[in-house]
Amino acid sequence: LRQLIDEIPEFEIETYSVKTNYLYNHIKSAYYFSVNDLPCSYHHLELNLKAIEGDKSIFNDAPNIYFSVLTNLIYVSTRLKKFDIATDYLNKLKELMPKENESSNLDLNIKYFSSWCSLQLFLFTEKAAFQKAIDLIPEINHAYQLYGDRINNLRKAYIDFKVGIAYFSIGEYNEALSWINKILNEEKLDSKQDIFCFAQLINLLIHYELKNDRFLPYAINATKRYFKNRNLIYKFETVFLKMISQISKTNDVFDREEILVPLAKELEALKLDPKEQVVFEYFDFHTWVKSKIDRKKYAALKLVDAEG
Repeated sequence: LRQLIDEIPEFEIETYSVKTNYLYNHIKSAYYFSVNDLPCSYHHLELNLKAIEGDKSIFNDAPNIYFSVLTNLIYVSTRLKKFDIATDYLNKLKELMPKENESSNLDLNIKYFSSWCSLQLFLFTEKAAFQKAIDLIPEINHAYQLYGDRINNLRKAYIDFKVGIAYFSIGEYNEALSWINKILNEEKLDSKQDIFCFAQLINLLIHYELKNDRFLPYAINATKRYFKNRNLIYKFETVFLKMISQISKTNDVFDREEILVPLAKELEALKLDPKEQVVFEYFDFHTWVKSKIDRKKYAALKLVDAEG
């Protein structure tokens, strides 16, 4: 990719048409995203949004372009902790959502709702606004009743996962378990998907927090068998399974800290690894480990991290 990008000659892109500008910035934003240079990706996405909003008529034949640029900007803004900007873009996205009684295109309604809801939940969990994420549940349940099985199982699983994470983060573990079980019990969901994988891992953390000591060893062994059949994708998976196996065998605070302190350093390194960073978008496992070492609430440490 870098070799291809380097072959693009230097020229004044501003002197070309809006569509040529769009393609140029689209290529650049995708490239920088793929190499984990989020600030540069954000820059080119923002240029594209301004170009489209400057003359929306040019893209009338491709309405998905504006939707894609906007959703990508929300995601990247959130990753960069530009929370206020991400909120502004989310509001723009919600304004685009068709009203229930205004559109006969059910698939379009579902696409806009599921994208907005997923991104809103992602923003709330990243900025540690967990109660705001939970406050979305009535709206989520209404959409589930309205759209039924027409909502893509993968999109629905991502929404359920983020709600489960919000409950887990504030210590309401039984509620968290209820939402995570929706994913684990969904027969139509491909068990090889990452979201199913991380639901398995969060399930173990929930049972650990609930002190389900008799059930946890069985759950850990079942999860290990699942990963063995799935094949490990991330280094993190091996690290996590080793960690949960060790800490589940002791109730001694000092023994637990002896296990977790070196693990925290290992997770911090993985968090900086571009190939592993996607793991921590699902849940901030590193901050959870720190919360156990520091004997503080996860939500409080996550808030400090978000504000930093």
